[in-house]
Amino acid sequence: MTRFTKTLSRCVFATCLSVLAPALAAAPYCEALLDADALPEKYASLAPVYSSSDTGWIFAANQMRQSFALKDKPKAMMAEIVQGFEAKGVKLAILITPPRPVVAGQGILRKTMGAAAADYDAIATQASFQAMLAEYRGMGAIVPDLSVLALSDPQLRRRFYFRRDTHWTTVGAAHSAEALAQAVAAEAPKLRMAEGPAILGWKGKIEERGSLADLVRKSCDQKVPKETSNIAVLADVPGAGLLDDTKGPQIALVGTSFSDRYKRDHYRVADAMASAFGRSVVNHSISGGGLHRAMQSFLNSGGLDNQAYDLVIWEIPYTQNFNSTKRLGAVLKAMKAAQNG
Repeated sequence: MTRFTKTLSRCVFATCLSVLAPALAAAPYCEALLDADALPEKYASLAPVYSSSDTGWIFAANQMRQSFALKDKPKAMMAEIVQGFEAKGVKLAILITPPRPVVAGQGILRKTMGAAAADYDAIATQASFQAMLAEYRGMGAIVPDLSVLALSDPQLRRRFYFRRDTHWTTVGAAHSAEALAQAVAAEAPKLRMAEGPAILGWKGKIEERGSLADLVRKSCDQKVPKETSNIAVLADVPGAGLLDDTKGPQIALVGTSFSDRYKRDHYRVADAMASAFGRSVVNHSISGGGLHRAMQSFLNSGGLDNQAYDLVIWEIPYTQNFNSTKRLGAVLKAMKAAQNG
C-alpha cells in the first residue's frame, strides 16, 4: 500500500466515523418508534418518533416542520379576523408557542435524532417562524416572539418545554405570560395594570406524565419517569376574589391544551397572565381544539358582546396548520355572525 492510499484510507475511515458518530450517539427507547407500521394505530401518524434515553428528549414527526410560510388566502382570512376584533374595539394578541426543536437546539437534536438531525435546520426554522409572526403583526395583532424569549437564557431554554411532553412547562408558561404582557403594554399601555414583575419566586412543583412518554410506554413497553416543573410564586392581582372583580372589561384567554390540560389549567397559564397584566383573565381554552375550536366557540357564545373583554389572547401551538382555510373559515364565519348579531 502506498503512502497515498494509506492516507486516503485513514481519511475515509475518519470520514465514516464522523458520519456515524451522530447516529451512534442516539439511543432510541426502541426501534419501533421510527416505523409507523410498528406503532399502535393511535400513534402511527406521529412516526417517525425520534427519541434518546440518554438525552431524555422525544420529538414526533408533526413537531419537525421547518417552514411557516403563509399562503395568500389564509393570510387574507387571518387579516379579516384581526380586523373583526378591531371593529369591536377589542385588541387581539396571538400567542404562538415556539418550535420545540428550535428551543432544544441543534446539539440536542443531533444527540437525540442521530444522522436524521442533519435534515433539520434550527436556525432557518426559527427565521421562518419569526417571519410568520411578523406577518401577523403587520395585520394589526399583538404578537410576541416566544422563540427569542426561550433562547434568551440558558436556564429558561432548558426549562421552557418538557422533554417527554409536547407542552410548555409552568416555567415556560409563566415567562411567556410576562413577555406577552410586555408586548401588549408596548402597543396598548392601558391594557396592562401591573406595575411590577409577575414572577416573585418559585415554590412547589407540578408533575407531568408526558404525552410523548405515554407513546413510549405503550409502544416500547418501557417505564419512563414523569417530569416535574417549578410553580411560580405570582404577584397578587388587585381586586381578585372580590365581588366587584367582574366589573368592567376583562381579558379572555382562548387557547388549546397548553392552557387547558387534564381538564384544568395544569400549567398555570391564566394565573400567570392575570399577574402579568394585573387584571382578571377568563380562560375559554379547549383541550384538543386545535387552531379554531376554542375561538369559534368563544365567538359563537357571545364573547364579543357587551364589551365584556377589551383584550383577547389567542394561544396557538406552533404545530397547527396556519394555512388551513377550513379552520380559519370556521373562525371567520363565527366572527361575521358576531359582527352582525
